[in-house]
Amino acid sequence: MSTSPPWSIGDNLWRKLGPRNYHGGTITKIWHDGTQWMVEYEHGICTRETVTAPAAEMYKGGPPTRPI
Repeated sequence: MSTSPPWSIGDNLWRKLGPRNYHGGTITKIWHDGTQWMVEYEHGICTRETVTAPAAEMYKGGPPTRPI
């Protein structure tokens, strides 16, 4: 287990869910499940959905934009 989590509460991050699907969200909780760091983040319009994911799946860059 690393000594500190890779992200902080309040960080606005992205998560790739498939070839074209991305979540953007704000980290609300971080914990270690004994194997890996986990995060809980609020996602969706008006942050109506709470999602749990491995912290390793989160990243700072947004989804790629479609070329013009």
